[in-house]
Amino acid sequence: MSRQQTARLAIAAAMLGTTLAGCVTVEQEMQAQVAAIPEAQRAYIAGSFRIACLARKEKCHAPFNSLSVFYRNKANAQQFGRLGVSEGGFGGNTVYDFVDPANAEKGIYFCQSLPAGDYSLHSYRYWNYDGGGNGYNLREEHQFDVPFRANAGEVLSVGDIKLTYEEGKSLLGLKMIVPGVVELSPGDAADTQAALAKCAEAVRGLPLRTAPLQAPAGGHPLVVAKP
Repeated sequence: MSRQQTARLAIAAAMLGTTLAGCVTVEQEMQAQVAAIPEAQRAYIAGSFRIACLARKEKCHAPFNSLSVFYRNKANAQQFGRLGVSEGGFGGNTVYDFVDPANAEKGIYFCQSLPAGDYSLHSYRYWNYDGGGNGYNLREEHQFDVPFRANAGEVLSVGDIKLTYEEGKSLLGLKMIVPGVVELSPGDAADTQAALAKCAEAVRGLPLRTAPLQAPAGGHPLVVAKP
């Protein structure tokens, strides 16, 4: 096992069993933030959110019910957002835009509105609904900083964001699936067009700036850049 894998498993152990914040509340907060500002001050981000999955013939199973990454405004922590997928819960299942068992991944394309500003992708969550809810949230000391600038009146193409899994062991030595890393990659022209198709028609006519998210300059065991 590599040094980075050991570090990630140690972080996963520290995350286990933390309290779940309501996903619906996050979505409602996001909508309220955008509704409160004039349209001219709104920015947009577009890209794909992917998760690694376990291939089973033509299907691909996610070992967690809900997976999310979170971002926040660096100057105003009350402005924040979430990208995520869920299945097997009461809130409805995500309708995936693509399922690729051959590459063990599936995901969605997104186009989200947000107040213009400097943001940081900083955390993730892996969650299961069984037993009242359990899983992994990143504690503050383990969070990362993947910065991006969202300008008013334009669409920022952030590329592909993917959550992976790793195999670990419980205190009893039993095999278990634990959080992996955030993989960042630029995607391709087809991905960009698929993400823009998620934007409202009026938004598609705005200037497009392509600036895929980059791994932290100093490195972080939970963020990996992919070509």
